[in-house]
Amino acid sequence: MKKKVTNLFKFILITLLFFYITIYLSDMNGSYAYSNYQKSVLTEDGIQKFEEDVRNGNAIDVNNYVTKDKDYSNNISRRSLELSNMVGSFIRTGIVDFFDKVTSHID
Repeated sequence: MKKKVTNLFKFILITLLFFYITIYLSDMNGSYAYSNYQKSVLTEDGIQKFEEDVRNGNAIDVNNYVTKDKDYSNNISRRSLELSNMVGSFIRTGIVDFFDKVTSHID
């Protein structure tokens, strides 16, 4: 029975670590930076369109120049991000505690 619990714990830990690394790498890969870049390009296009409408004397409505972002998140992505943050916090706390103990033994 103890071996099954140990194997289950290892499986859960490896799965959580896999999800954490996957989400971390996607963040480091620049997916967030790219989405911000896309927003700035759309903003620049909106500014150019606004300036052109002002020059031409067209009616100005803010909805013509601002685009709304679509939210593609779902329950799985939100939960996996929460899980990743929890695992990261757990690992960070463990590392800090470890080095605190090591430094306390050095003094």
